[in-house]
Amino acid sequence: PSGWLEDADWRRDNNEWLKVSQKIAFDILRHIREYNLSKYEFSLQSNIDEDYLDKIIKGKENLTMETIVKLENILCIEYFKFRFRNE
Repeated sequence: PSGWLEDADWRRDNNEWLKVSQKIAFDILRHIREYNLSKYEFSLQSNIDEDYLDKIIKGKENLTMETIVKLENILCIEYFKFRFRNE
């Protein structure tokens, strides 16, 4: 069995965070190209393991908040705006 149906179900169920994960992957690749960096150099700058960076670039990694903040800092992008109910 190919598993295509299970894969389609998984993509549907995880669609929202996959969109963000793919955007982050594109932003990383854009940054790497813009500054003519290797993935290794980017991993050193961002303090993210190169193997984990490869997973992130595939656009299917469910990132931790720690990793998102590291990427926001190096890419100068804010992915999430937090609002508090009492503000």
